[in-house]
Amino acid sequence: MRKIILLVTIIVVVVLVATFAMRNAQVVEINYYLDFVWQGQLTVLLLIAFSVGMIFSALIMSISLVRHRTRAARANRRVVKLENQLDELKALPVDEATLFDG
Repeated sequence: MRKIILLVTIIVVVVLVATFAMRNAQVVEINYYLDFVWQGQLTVLLLIAFSVGMIFSALIMSISLVRHRTRAARANRRVVKLENQLDELKALPVDEATLFDG
């Protein structure tokens, strides 16, 4: 069922993008710093802008992901260390006479 929903969603997006591209085929001009001018189809420029945004977002997300994985690995090492200490404390003999002295 999930595959069918994903396939239908992809088909709808492709159709929407294709119809948008056909209806907006005019040439636009992009003016940038230092008198840089670039002309191209509107759909191509929008695709480039979208792609740059996706790449930038993926980069930011991967930095955050690395930070969280590092933090999780550090916490796991701490858990192992504390479990080992607990096992060592459980192995110590208990003197019940000193345990209940008040």
